[in-house]
Parts: sequence; C-alpha cells; structure tokens
Amino acid sequence: KWVPYLKAGVDDWNVAFEAAGFKNAICAKEWPNDSTMSLEDARFSVIRYLASDISNAYAAEDAINATRNSLRDEGILTIGKGDGHFLTVNYYLDMLAELEAMGDFMINVSQSLFHVFDK
Repeated sequence: KWVPYLKAGVDDWNVAFEAAGFKNAICAKEWPNDSTMSLEDARFSVIRYLASDISNAYAAEDAINATRNSLRDEGILTIGKGDGHFLTVNYYLDMLAELEAMGDFMINVSQSLFHVFDK
C-alpha cells in the first residue's frame, strides 16, 4: 500500500544528486522474488520499511538529527581549515539535507499511520 510513496520519496533524491552532477543516480525498485539475491549483497542499497511503535520513530528522528549535526559540523570544520574543496563539501551537505528530508518523510508516514490505526 505504501510502496509507491516510498519509491517516489527515493526518486526525489535525484534532485540532490543532479545538483552534484549525477543524473539519474538513484531509482527505487521493489525487491524481486528471487532466492539468489541477498539483502546483504553490497551491490544493492536497500530500504526496508517495517511499521513499528511511534516511540521508535521519535528515537530514530533524534538519531538522524544528531548524525546530521555531526556530519554538518565536520563539513564546516573541513572548509574552515581549508582541507576540503568548498563546492565538494557544499554538495555533500546538500545531499545530506535531501537524505534527511527523505528520512523525515518516512517518519511522518509512520506517525500518520500510527495516528490512523490508533483511532
């Protein structure tokens, strides 16, 4: 039921990748019913949506925010020390912001589902 919305959210990441010069860098596909494929296969990036208690969503959002802040601060320090190329770090921070927005979207879907099914 939620697959089209999750796929659309993943496809929205292409905006950040295109800003960094990578056209059509990512696309979402449903996992095939193929016993030879493994979720642990490093050739594939996998998003698994498992509905869970809303308290887990809040904890996940806190962890996402802490990670974002740490990576952002590291990028800013890198620019400040002159160790990194400004545009490269800036593209990285833009992609980070887009990925965080996707995570927030997933949390919002979880929260909405929780409230719908809670009533």
